[in-house]
Amino acid sequence: MEKELWRRDIGNWGRVFYRVLSLIEKDTRAGRCWARCESNFRGTAADESRFHSDNAQHVKRVLELPGIHRAWQLQHAPHPAQIGADPAGKYMNMYEADAPENLFDPSLGEERLPLKAGQEFAGRHFARLLLKAEPQR
Repeated sequence: MEKELWRRDIGNWGRVFYRVLSLIEKDTRAGRCWARCESNFRGTAADESRFHSDNAQHVKRVLELPGIHRAWQLQHAPHPAQIGADPAGKYMNMYEADAPENLFDPSLGEERLPLKAGQEFAGRHFARLLLKAEPQR
């Protein structure tokens, strides 16, 4: 390990696969951060179908907020090539935003538009976008 320090960096990476349920792009502007909101759902197949519908409407409402540029609805897709544990939530909404404050009000300790569709909240994470690849011309 001492002679090959790069090896320590390849040991703790995970690889989880998701199926895209929807992708909505409001504009072509680039955001400065990603917001990932994970949730689980427990219930009947009919209830889960209703959750998908309610979540789709929620994503459209979130995109109406200023500073939100695009959103993905994702579902964990187990795969033999997955590395590491399953994600905290079966479902994930991913947003590209100008700042975390566009989605989350730290003074209130809550989301600006909370989703109340019978799901179990599993976690929220913000990551700063460091590089955005532009198409070659």
